[in-house]
Amino acid sequence: MQDVMTTHHMEDFMKDEQGDYMKEQKEEKPLNVWFEKFLMGIKEFDVEYSSVNPLDMLELYYEGIPADDAASRIVKTSKKVYYEKV
Repeated sequence: MQDVMTTHHMEDFMKDEQGDYMKEQKEEKPLNVWFEKFLMGIKEFDVEYSSVNPLDMLELYYEGIPADDAASRIVKTSKKVYYEKV
């Protein structure tokens, strides 16, 4: 009887843990969502992410600036990066 109860409790525990893990997977991370919108915003201006200073971008994020506004601000203030072919 003891083994049956232990197994039953273990099954309940596993279901709870699995449920919590699935909830975590479904929750979207605010920075990731903002970053995806930011990338879409800079693509509208034909700007590559490699020309963006990540610290400037994160500063706008933490100031609470919406991603599309941040993208336009970054595009207006950033310098184009040119790569020299060797």
